[in-house]
Amino acid sequence: MNRAHVSCFIAVILTFVVPAVLFSFGSEEVSVTAYEEFPEALGFQYGEIAASGLSYHAWRDKVGFQVAGGIVYIPLTEDFWFERTLDYSVGTEIHLRVYGEDFAHWLSGQLYGFAGLNHGGYIPIETVKSGYMDEDDEWVPPELATGSYTPTFGFGIGIGIEIILFRHFSIPLELGYGVVWMPTAPTVPEQFNVNLMPQAGFRYRY
Repeated sequence: MNRAHVSCFIAVILTFVVPAVLFSFGSEEVSVTAYEEFPEALGFQYGEIAASGLSYHAWRDKVGFQVAGGIVYIPLTEDFWFERTLDYSVGTEIHLRVYGEDFAHWLSGQLYGFAGLNHGGYIPIETVKSGYMDEDDEWVPPELATGSYTPTFGFGIGIGIEIILFRHFSIPLELGYGVVWMPTAPTVPEQFNVNLMPQAGFRYRY
C-alpha cells in the first residue's frame, strides 16, 4: 500500500464519518465511553512510524499502546514484477489521550498524541539486463537479481484521531513527523529521511 492508497482511504473514511458527526449531536448519551467499555483491539495498521501489518492496541486509562508488524516474502522468479522480494516492519507506539467523547451510542471519538519506534528491512530487486524483442519478435524477459539487504530504524511523534463506530469498529487516522535512519547508505546525508507521514488503520474493539 503506497501513500496514494492511504490518501484515498482517508478521503473515503472522512466522506462517511464527517456527515455522521454533524448529525449525531443531540443524540442520547451513554454513561461509559466506547473506548472505556472495550479498551483492547485487534486489527490492521499502515504507517512508516507505527509499522505496517497486524496490530494489537489497548487503553489503560488515558494512556494507550500499540504493537504492529508484518512481513512479505516473494521468491524471485522469471515473471517477477514486484519491487522487493522481502519487506518487513515491526513497531510500537504509545498514545496519550487529550480528549474523548461519545457523540452518540453508535459514534465515539478521541484525540490523542503519539510517539512511536519501528524497525524494518527490505531486499530490493535489481534489473541486470532489460527485456527486449528478439529476432523472431518474441519477448525476452529482463534478467533480475536480488539486491543488498537494507535495514531501517524509525522514530516519530504526531497527533491522532480515533473514530469508533457502533462501539466496536475503530478507525485510527494519524499524522506525524518521522525520522527514518538507513545505516547502510553510503553517506550520512543519505542515511536520514525526515518527512511528514500519514498513518491509518482498522481495528475491532473488545
